[in-house]
Amino acid sequence: MGWDDATEPAGRPYTYGDPLSVRMLWYSGQRGKANDYYSVSDTFIKVLVANHILAAVEAAWSAARFNKNLKMHASKAPVRTSTGMTFVPQLNLSYNF
Repeated sequence: MGWDDATEPAGRPYTYGDPLSVRMLWYSGQRGKANDYYSVSDTFIKVLVANHILAAVEAAWSAARFNKNLKMHASKAPVRTSTGMTFVPQLNLSYNF
């Protein structure tokens, strides 16, 4: 049976239905409790991941709604200098109310 408090039945191997040791019963209860904790944590992780996915979708939707009125245009403008032509970067932002 593997438990130090188990008593082997006289002259025969252990079979289903033999009395269980006190330590085996305690361990079985502790293992059941650990499995319950694992089940709760597994459910919590699933809810947490679903919450993160929903928050990401909502953030993307909100950003798209906000940014639809925001226009950005980047360009480079040629500028004549004493040494020749150079290009100056430009960034134009506009927000339409």
